[in-house]
Amino acid sequence: MMDTKLPDFNEEYRKLKEKLALFDEVIEREKQLEVEDVHLAKTKVAIQVLSSDVDQLGVDVKDLREDLEVWEADHERKKAKWNVEKGDNQELVFNPNAPHQNLEQLKATAELAQLNGLLFEQRLCIEELSKSIETKEAELKKKSLDLTTKIELILVLEKKVSVKKAASNAAKLTWERHVRTSIQISKFLGQTAISNIAIVTKLQSELEMKDKTVKSLEEKSATLKKNLQPLVEAGCQIRSRKLEWEKTNSSRGVIAQGNAASYLSMALADASLYQKFTQGAFPDNQSYVSLYDLDPHFVWKFQDCKKFINFVNWCADLKYFQAFSTGQEKFPSTRAQRWASRILDDMAHNPRSFTAHVLNNFFDSEHLVKEFYEELKSEHAVALNKHKQSIHVG
Repeated sequence: MMDTKLPDFNEEYRKLKEKLALFDEVIEREKQLEVEDVHLAKTKVAIQVLSSDVDQLGVDVKDLREDLEVWEADHERKKAKWNVEKGDNQELVFNPNAPHQNLEQLKATAELAQLNGLLFEQRLCIEELSKSIETKEAELKKKSLDLTTKIELILVLEKKVSVKKAASNAAKLTWERHVRTSIQISKFLGQTAISNIAIVTKLQSELEMKDKTVKSLEEKSATLKKNLQPLVEAGCQIRSRKLEWEKTNSSRGVIAQGNAASYLSMALADASLYQKFTQGAFPDNQSYVSLYDLDPHFVWKFQDCKKFINFVNWCADLKYFQAFSTGQEKFPSTRAQRWASRILDDMAHNPRSFTAHVLNNFFDSEHLVKEFYEELKSEHAVALNKHKQSIHVG
């Protein structure tokens, strides 16, 4: 026999959640590695730029030193040349108030002033170059220190990235192993689920068939109960009369009901004796037609039309009361009974022209029909009372 035990889906759901959590962890680590790789690449670029800046600073400092040496050498050369040409202790003073100053002396004074200006400018440039060299050397020192720090940081980052990559690879391997296991379990569970679904589907189909059978039997039972109700009521009233006679203080009402069920018209109960569910106790319709002037199947067809059944019973009772009192089985000549006779004759000869809708509307349609119906009802009540008095019943 196939094992129909369902798997523990809660446990499987928990395992899948763990696997998804592990997968999320792998994805998160991959994202962290990507961030670290980007940071590492940016740091390397920054180090390359810094290294290039350091190299350029070195070149700039070297150029400044060379320029400084050139300026100093040029200054010393010009100074020496002046001393040779003019003398070490010669002082040229320009006196604007002197009326007769030597022209050569004026030229020498102007040339000396110009040379001193040039030497001052060169000295100023030398000082600026010296300060620029100091600034560049300080910047070079700072950037060299930054370069060292960043190189150390790169080494640390590369180590972290290496460790994280190793952990990520290990997590990937673990996750792939779990996925392979999950696929195998899913295949097994899928096969089991398919088998269980087939069994459940078959059981559901059988249950639906049984429900339909039960529903059909219930409907048949309800229909049979409804069909037998008139016959059961008549039988209960007749047998209750028999049991009531055996009592010391018998009820005249129960006995009267039993008498009425035995000799008064009960068109619906009598029509049931011609139906299949009673196995057709009376295959010949003649006795029923003689009593009610209608076919039993016609009456049974419209059993839910209460006014129609009352109409048939009243007509049959009036014929019976007339035959009992006069020996002639015919209606007295009242207008309601003549109307009833025409309606019964029309129903007997044209049964197909009558439907449940037609009959239900017929007795409630026209004012004259309602009037005839109520007159027939009153005449039946009077005739029934006279009949009871004549046979001393009730």
